[in-house]
This record gives sequence, structure tokens and C-alpha cells, in this order.
Amino acid sequence: MAGCTLASEITKRELGSVLLLEAGGPATSIHLKVPSQYPLAFSGRHSWGHTTTPQSNLMNRRIALPVGRTLGGSSAINAMIFMRAHGSDIDAWHSVLGEEWSSHRMEEAFHAIEQVTGMLDQALPELHEVTKDLMDCIGQSVPRHRRLEQPKLGVGPFVRCQRNGRRQSAWDLQLNPRSHKPSLTVRTDTEVKQIEFDLDRATGVQVLTHHGIESIHASQGVILCAGAIHSTRILLSSGIGDAEDMRGLGRSLVCQSPAVGQNLHDHLVYPIVHHLRRGVSLNPSPSKADRIRYLRDRTGPRSSNIAEAGGFFAWHGSSGVSVPDYQWHITPTHYLEYPHRNDPTSAISFGVTVLQPKSRGRISLVRSEDASGTDAKGPFTLCIDPAYLTEESDRTTFVRAIQESRERLADSNLQTLLGQEIMPGEKRIDEDQIAKSIARFATTIYHYVGSCRMGVSIYDSVVDTRFRVHGVKGLHVCDASTMPSIVSANPQSTVMMMAYRLANWLE
Repeated sequence: MAGCTLASEITKRELGSVLLLEAGGPATSIHLKVPSQYPLAFSGRHSWGHTTTPQSNLMNRRIALPVGRTLGGSSAINAMIFMRAHGSDIDAWHSVLGEEWSSHRMEEAFHAIEQVTGMLDQALPELHEVTKDLMDCIGQSVPRHRRLEQPKLGVGPFVRCQRNGRRQSAWDLQLNPRSHKPSLTVRTDTEVKQIEFDLDRATGVQVLTHHGIESIHASQGVILCAGAIHSTRILLSSGIGDAEDMRGLGRSLVCQSPAVGQNLHDHLVYPIVHHLRRGVSLNPSPSKADRIRYLRDRTGPRSSNIAEAGGFFAWHGSSGVSVPDYQWHITPTHYLEYPHRNDPTSAISFGVTVLQPKSRGRISLVRSEDASGTDAKGPFTLCIDPAYLTEESDRTTFVRAIQESRERLADSNLQTLLGQEIMPGEKRIDEDQIAKSIARFATTIYHYVGSCRMGVSIYDSVVDTRFRVHGVKGLHVCDASTMPSIVSANPQSTVMMMAYRLANWLE
């Protein structure tokens, strides 16, 4: 998504010619067009199909990590939620990155991205009848907002990247209408394997296509926008990383940069699921009437992004505080069944996420012969270890968020809609029981960030405050990997904001 923003802004401002490289093919699957079908793209040709290493605090499960592999990147397969970072996130970045990342400058960039995409200028898509019913009930006990265009305490519908009932990826929003520009060339099915250097200057990239390996020269520079996983992989494959790791891989060191791959973190989600007393949940196999309705006017259940609404909450007892501690994603489904069960349980889910996890993991390369239990596709294997819940405080706060969420859901106004609790289950009451259920069922909500962290020092960051890779010339990285810390929100809009800021610095 950062790549689409940058390509759009560079060509619009006539800053030079752009070659946009995409490893996957065009976004042709119906799953990338119909909002309710996007989870079906997680395991298809438009996703990389990554999994984590076994996670010790999640019952040694390997967690599937959806990553987009098509024009628009992960914005082509995500839940389409569009919102600014919270003010506390902006302040945290400012304190680490200095005046170039002041709240005034970041808010200017957020406003510009909102104008470019037009997401705040259109009417909100319709809500599923179950979600609408819930909003009417819950709004009597907590603040109810018309829309959640930024994190604020209370509940409301999310702003979604949709138009006329169709998904809108970063490609659709920012590039597709202007793809005829002569200064922009787009190549799909072209995977960047590594960056090529002349001494310490990036001069191009080596790519893999259907025809084999090819070198592409870049006269003005290279900008990686491959996301937290693949920007890291490309840097490591190019000899930018820790010197000792490079020796172990038998790779030549181009630049000593020990922070590459470090600081990986993510948002986990655990669903509280209730039976419904009334209404019918979203079915992954729509009725004939619903299919006809969607074909006719692009409305109905197929236009749902599933996570249509949500909420932000501070810990109980935090009076006068406006900073959220945890978030809900509300879905008119049984969270663990959709979209795999065609006769789903009639249920509603409240996906609970602690917004500022402390655990930090790592992305690394290992020799394929040393990668026990992995599927090696070449001499080196990518190891992704988010280290979920390795910090004790993350386990404690996750349990607390679930306990508090259950208390909020016990409100009498909701009991006309919510039936018996399915997950964690009414018998799972104490902290240990909830913690065990988290270990068994928590999963990613696919907000991986931080593995090429932005900062001042080459020892604990990968890029400087203008996205330039420390220690080399002509190379930038701009995507979620460069976030110094995760935002207390869905990060799509923030990634676009970052790319917009880089375009300003390229002028």
C-alpha cells in the first residue's frame, strides 16, 4: 500500500519516472472484489502463505500470517478498515524521532491522505442487520459514535475502503485511474530478490520473473515498500544486517545494521463469541436472493467487510483518560468458523486486542538445511518469530481485557440480543482458564510492524527519520516495517501517511 501511495505522489508531482515492481499478479480474484470474501484470499495465489515459527505461549502453534501478493499489497486482502493513529501514538513517535515527526506535521499528512483517498467524504456502507442491532443496544451503555475514523473511547462503525459495494485497495484508490501516466511503468509477477550495489550505493535490483533472473538498473534510487516481512527479507538477502548473521549465511556484508529484523511486533486478537437470541449471522455461502441483490445494486450481506464495527476502551478505573488500552472488532459471525463453515453457528463475535503489546520478535534468514520443520524454497529460509506474549505483562493485560470485555457485554441492554457465551465459555472464569483459552485460540489480526524500525542511531534502527537506510546511499524503506512502534489502531491509513511524507522529502 505504501508503494501505491509513493508511485502516485511521485508521478503526480512529476518528480521522475517510476518502475513499480510487484511479486504477484494483477488482482483478478473475485475474493479481492467482493468485501465479504476477502478471508478466502488469505490462502490463495494473492497471499504469500507465511506462517510463524512455533509460538511457545500459543501452545506451540504456527500462526498463519496473511500478506498480500498482488497490486496494492496487503490492502488488497485486509479488512479495509481506514483510521488515523491515536494522538498518543503520534506523541510517542515524536518523542523518538524528533521535530520532523511532530503532531502538526503528521496530522497534515493524515489529512492529505484522507483527501487523496476520499474515504471520509462518502457515506458509510450499510451494516449487517446483526451489527446494526448490536449498535442500537450497546449505544445505551457506552459512548456511541457515528463512525470511527480514529480511535476514540466508545463504539461505532469503522470507515471502510469500499466504493459502491466493492473493495478498494491502495491500488484502486490511488493508482489505477492514473496508471496510463507515461512516467509510471508497472510490472507484475516480478519478485525482488535483492538490491544491487556499487560500493555503498544502491544501483538497482535483482528480480525473479517467469523468464528467470534479471537485473534492473535504478538511476535515482530504490525504495522498498514490501512490508514488514519482505522488506526485511530483501535487506538481509542483500547483505544489510548483522555482521555475524551474514557470516553464518555465507553472505557478503554490505552494511552492518544489527537492527534489521529486530523489533517485530503485532496485534493479537481473541474472540469472545455469543449465540444470538435473534437475527441471522453472516453466511459465507449467500442465498440466491443475496447474490442477486449484490449483483443488482452491490448491497446486502456480500457487501459486508465482516468487521463492520468496533470499539475502543480504557481500563476500568481510568477516569478522565482518553487513551484506549484495548480494541474490539465486532463481527456478525462465529469468529473461528467464518468463512470455512457453510452452515455457521448463529453467533456474534467481539475480537479483543490489546493495543500496545510489549513483546518483540524477530525476522531472520537461516540456511535451508538448518531450518528443521520448514518448507525450504531455496538456499535460505525465512523465519518469522513475533514472540507473541513472551512479556508477562502482555499475558496479564490480555486476560484483563477479556475479563473487562465480558463485564461490558453483561450489560442488561445487550441481553435481549446476546445469548449464551460460546467462547471462552461460561465455565471459564478464572485468570488461568482464560489464559489457557488465549493460548489455544488467539491469532494475529495481521498488523505486523517494526522490523526495519525508523530512528536516529544505526545501532537500534534501520532507517533514519526520512526513511533512508543507515550506512548506504540511494536506498529507502517505507512501509509498516519502519514504524518505531505499533499504532493503537488499524495501521493502513498510517502506512499511507508515512509514504505521503516520504514523497514530500523526495521533492
